[in-house]
Amino acid sequence: MSYFNWKWIVLALAFCVLSCDKDIMPIEITSTDELDKQPEAKVEKIIRNGRFVFTSTASLNKTIEELQNGAPEKIASDFEKLYAVGFRSHKAIVNPNNEGLQAKFSKELMQKRQLRKSSINFSKESVVNDDEFIIDPAFASLVNENNEIIVNDILYKIINDSGVFMVHVKDSLHLFQYLENLKLESSNKSYFNAYNIRLVGGGYSRISERISKYVRALGKFGYYGGGRGFPGINWTTTGSALSEEIKLQNVITNLKKCGIKEPTFPGLFGNSLVCIDNFDSKHRIKTEFWDQSWGFYKSAGVLTKTQRRRFGIWWKSNADEIHLGINKILLKYDVPAPEIFRQKQPSNIHSD
Repeated sequence: MSYFNWKWIVLALAFCVLSCDKDIMPIEITSTDELDKQPEAKVEKIIRNGRFVFTSTASLNKTIEELQNGAPEKIASDFEKLYAVGFRSHKAIVNPNNEGLQAKFSKELMQKRQLRKSSINFSKESVVNDDEFIIDPAFASLVNENNEIIVNDILYKIINDSGVFMVHVKDSLHLFQYLENLKLESSNKSYFNAYNIRLVGGGYSRISERISKYVRALGKFGYYGGGRGFPGINWTTTGSALSEEIKLQNVITNLKKCGIKEPTFPGLFGNSLVCIDNFDSKHRIKTEFWDQSWGFYKSAGVLTKTQRRRFGIWWKSNADEIHLGINKILLKYDVPAPEIFRQKQPSNIHSD
């Protein structure tokens, strides 16, 4: 389990959208006229019935930007006040010096895992992955522990191995009854099932008159469940006149290869990889790569953080300095094919 680390290094592109991948959302959210009348995007910290509530996707985006750029101590303090009145994040924001809150949340998390272990189709990996499948730390702090959030009067329920279910807030009971009857079990899905769902049924679909569902479409570039890293660049140089940059790169080059942990259920929302280097049984550094879309919000990034194991859970720890280097990055995008018309010779030209 990993929690939000304020001294993280992140390279990310985050977008809040009403729809993506050229899909049409079955639930009609607003008309064009209503969009023009929407209030200006602002930071919102409203919680109702244990869920964050945002008036628009633009306000959700602005709030996430504040989390990414704000003072870590103040943001941690603000969330601790929310936790004191009962709110719980998908990934909690806890000051590394607040051992009391770490102990409280560790106990709650262990109890939650124990309940999931009692399910018929229990698997240890699925229990752990349910705690951390939303990688973007800012977004994960706004989604509650039941993986729910309200945006523009739409309740979004994110289920790891099934998709993002959405319904108007007034029709929430229909969604919960549907999920209860369906008896979703996250440990039943497989890699190939996720691939087929994205390939055949990706995008938005209507479950019923009131309920819709989103799974990220596969896309023309295919499905990338991850890789085993890129080959390093050998910067080793001899001699005494080495720059500080070369010295640092030599240290990086000589580090042991990181052990990549593949997610148990990759694919329904995009791709993610976790790379962990253990210093000892209680200290480690964790690097996460992700490209995930939830329909109304999507982001891609790289996150590196140091962690200390306390009360049976991995919590963030302070670090004097962290360097994150990227040897290679691959970006894929569409390039419109130019329309080139062959010029025709005018028919009224004659030669003698």
